[in-house]
Parts: sequence; C-alpha cells; structure tokens
Amino acid sequence: MNTSYGSAPLTVNFTDMSFRDPATWSWDFGDGAGSILQNPNHTFMDPGTYQVTLTVSNMKGQNSAFKNVFVW
Repeated sequence: MNTSYGSAPLTVNFTDMSFRDPATWSWDFGDGAGSILQNPNHTFMDPGTYQVTLTVSNMKGQNSAFKNVFVW
C-alpha cells in the first residue's frame, strides 16, 4: 500500500506482495467494502482505524495478511 495514514477522504493504493502464485484475492477494507482485484484502490471516507485484510488462495490453500489504516 502506498500509505497507511492520512486525512479523510484518504485513497490508498493496495499492492499484493504474495508469492506462490495466488489464484484468487479477497480484500476486506474494514469499512464494509471489499474487492477481488489483485491490486485495488480504495477511498476511506470517514475518520477511524481500519484493519485491512487480504486473503489469497490457490489449490494448495489460503493465507491472510492484515494491516491497519489510520484516517483522521
């Protein structure tokens, strides 16, 4: 992601850094929105702390990573 903090509205560019060839991506931005794109953008409209979760999967299983975004 290009930034993890800033004032609202805050647009963040997310980048998948996964290895082992994921087949699917599921982003949960922590504000009720999500995406299945590999490298989505998202705008956080309201102040708060958002836990962003990326879950990737392939035929061998799935894995998740978490990162907080702080918006004031």
